Amino acid sequence: MRWTARNQKMAAQLQAIERGRKSAAEMRLVEARQLEETACTSREKADDALGAAEAHWTEHLRSGPVDLLLQQALAYSVLRREHELQQARREEQGAEALVGRRLTEWRYAEAGVRSGEAILKRGARTLSRRSDDSREHQISERSGWKWFKR
Repeated sequence: MRWTARNQKMAAQLQAIERGRKSAAEMRLVEARQLEETACTSREKADDALGAAEAHWTEHLRSGPVDLLLQQALAYSVLRREHELQQARREEQGAEALVGRRLTEWRYAEAGVRSGEAILKRGARTLSRRSDDSREHQISERSGWKWFKR
C-alpha cells in the first residue's frame, strides 16, 4: 500500500479515536481504583468493628456472673461482624480484580495509541521524503532545461 496524504489524514482520525479509547480506559481505571480504595476502607472498618465486638465479648466473659441474654446478644454481634468482615473482604477482592482488568484494558489502549503514533510518524516521514524528492526532481528538471536551452 502506498502511503498518501489521504491515508495520513485517515490514520490521524483513527489515532484520535484510539486516544479517546485510551482516555475512557483511564477514566474506568480511576473509577476502579476509587472503588478499590472504598472497599479497602470498608474492610478496615469492618475489621475494627469485629475487634470491638470481640473485645466486648471478652470483657463480658471476664466480668463474672454471666447474663445469658447479654451473652447471646454479644455472640450475635460478633457473628454479624464476622459476616460483615467476610463480605467486605469479598468486595475488596472483587475491586482488586476489577482494577487488574481495567489496568489491562488501559495497557492495550496505550499500546494502540503508541503504535498509531509510530505509524503516523513513519507516514509523515514518508510523505516528507516524497515531497523533498519531488521538489528536488522539479528543481533538477528546471535547471537542466535552462542549461539545455543555452
